[in-house]
Amino acid sequence: MKPPTASPAQARIGSFHLDLQAGELHKNGLKVRLQEQPRQILAMLIDRPGEVVTREELKRRLWPADTFVDFEHGLNKAINRLREALGDKVSTPRYIETLPRRGYRLIAPVEPVGALPSSPNEEFSIDPVTVRRPPPLQEAWKRQTRWRALVLALLAAILALWFATHRAQPKPELKQRRLTANPVEQPVTGAAISPDGRYLAYSDSAGIHLKLIETGETHAVTPKVGPRSGGEQAGRLARSKRAWLLAGWFPDGMRLLANRGEDKGYSIWTLSILGGPPRKLRERAWANSVSPDGSLIAFTTGEAATFPYYELWVMGPEGDEARKIAIADQNRRFLEAVWAPDSRRLATLSWGARCAIETRDLIGGRPILVASNPDLGKNYGGLVWLSDGRLIYPQADPPPNQSYDNLWEIKVDPRTGGPAGAPRRITNWVDSLFWSLSTTADGKRLAFLKGNPQSDVCVGELEAKGTRLKTPRRLTLDEHQDIPSAWTPDSKAVLFVSDRTGSFNFFKQALDEDSAEPLTSGREAYSGTTAYWNKEAPHFSSNGEWILYAEASKTEDAGLPSASWRLLRMPAAGGPSQFVLEGHGFFKHCCARAPATLCVLGEWSADRKQILLTSFDPVKGRGREVGKIDARLQPGIVSWDLSPDASRIAYSEFNEHEGRVRFLSLTGGTIADLVVPGWSCFSEMAWAFDRKGLFVTSIGASTRILYVDLQGHAYPLWELPAFSVSWAVPSPDGRHLAILGPTWDSNGWMLENF
Repeated sequence: MKPPTASPAQARIGSFHLDLQAGELHKNGLKVRLQEQPRQILAMLIDRPGEVVTREELKRRLWPADTFVDFEHGLNKAINRLREALGDKVSTPRYIETLPRRGYRLIAPVEPVGALPSSPNEEFSIDPVTVRRPPPLQEAWKRQTRWRALVLALLAAILALWFATHRAQPKPELKQRRLTANPVEQPVTGAAISPDGRYLAYSDSAGIHLKLIETGETHAVTPKVGPRSGGEQAGRLARSKRAWLLAGWFPDGMRLLANRGEDKGYSIWTLSILGGPPRKLRERAWANSVSPDGSLIAFTTGEAATFPYYELWVMGPEGDEARKIAIADQNRRFLEAVWAPDSRRLATLSWGARCAIETRDLIGGRPILVASNPDLGKNYGGLVWLSDGRLIYPQADPPPNQSYDNLWEIKVDPRTGGPAGAPRRITNWVDSLFWSLSTTADGKRLAFLKGNPQSDVCVGELEAKGTRLKTPRRLTLDEHQDIPSAWTPDSKAVLFVSDRTGSFNFFKQALDEDSAEPLTSGREAYSGTTAYWNKEAPHFSSNGEWILYAEASKTEDAGLPSASWRLLRMPAAGGPSQFVLEGHGFFKHCCARAPATLCVLGEWSADRKQILLTSFDPVKGRGREVGKIDARLQPGIVSWDLSPDASRIAYSEFNEHEGRVRFLSLTGGTIADLVVPGWSCFSEMAWAFDRKGLFVTSIGASTRILYVDLQGHAYPLWELPAFSVSWAVPSPDGRHLAILGPTWDSNGWMLENF
């Protein structure tokens, strides 16, 4: 019988290698991220190379008959993602040809690489054997042998039973379950499982909800509000809507602890799951957790307008008897504060110059270090202390997956508060981030938020001399981290950094194109955190001939203040990169616009109290020092930018009490400070092309992009939810604004057998 033929298990299309069984796409040995729908489209095209696959056929394959969806938009988006992964263009296709109003055709040759192994049926026969009857002596010897074998078998069974009952049983497999199904437009912002494990309380833009885990029945705890807008046109920009963020449960299982974002900052509230009005406990503070005995609430504050804070406090369950426990070290802030099972100690996760998990008692003793490494808190924070003494937390994976987390645990000695063993990895998942961790009273169920926050390049058209912005649109239509950094000199395309190839590389995308052109490939992965993108982001030289960027001498040191960096130049027309200069503690580089020729590099001083500003030439290298910026305030966040005519440098510190812009004159003399009434917490800034104002990011209960003129008048252009990191990059012709637009895809999950 002829064995059945098998379809190819793998195929090669150009420089790409597709594993049909695993659903993975590779290029030059590197995995290319490809979502499910684009993968299905590629599989259909490979099945019929050179033939037209109609849009109707794709619709039937991707969406069942009872699915209600905007098919045209969904298919176009999936095709765009597939083209992004293949580096293909609509205008000059190398892989996928579009036949208008009909469908698509794979025009690249397909080469089968391997086939699923077949198992041919092999026939065999056994020759008959003649068995002779043994003589009587042999029979007796055989009976004794049987008894010996029986005794040995019995002893072996006893030994096996003893070993089975005296050795550790293998741990059952992790059991994961999704608890919420919010869309991308309404991500879950906080979640906590009830002490008895029956309910999940969670928050989103509509308020706080309570879900019965067994049945899925859900009801609202807070009055419903409309979803927040991602951004509104200036002139009709609404005041920040009050957003609820769940913090946790009280041990009685009847009350919830929550934070509420307001224009003046965050406030702490309690709510009953049985109904009734919420009760405010404290303003300008952030609630972390309730002690297991219900007697105290841990919270952070610091007279600030935004989280995270640098003072750790505790108070009674009604907001009474508040007292300070600790102040974070310089350039550090508290992300998490959770209670020990006996309510006698607190564990904190701090973020800043050094990320660490520490425990401390309630009488002001010194902190005890439990764990510290650069991957803690790199992406998102989270911490929970189980009843069996384990601390569970998320930690970033090593490159090239440093943009994602996995869950880890470490045992804590209840007497000393120090570690009682080495950290152990719990999960081995990909493409996920974790935060908002909580557990049941018995420690058998762990709830958390899991998702894929991403950033996109959005572009909006400026009006009224930069004081109004038309609603921005997404320029990058993939599901990766895309971070805008500059415009081409002709204002027709945006330069951005993206991890779409598995590591962070530079790309250029024109305003009228739906795909990007890669400028680099195969670069080593960077830290992946927004705090360091400004260091390595590409910018043009004054004459537009060079693209200037920085890279760490050692990738693993990129997040350290003392890291060694190199500044490189790459021809704008294409070609290999060349060395410009090197130094330590790089903090942004930029160039004025022609006819000016000045370029400036910022570098932190060794004590991180100043930013040293040095001129440089893209070809000749380092020049003279042009000035210094003092960093006087916590948390040490400073933003600065060189004016287009090279006459001054504008800079601002993150100040929780006022919005103040200072100027450093490069032509002599002094320039008065610019105070912006009613605004504070400036984190990023960029000069407008006409030098008559600045585009500034203000972080508070929400993040706002502002245009500030040199008289101190502020014009809100775009609003984003709380905790959003964003900035604006104006085009050289003054007509457009490229904005870092973050989006979230987060939902509640539950883990057992961990």
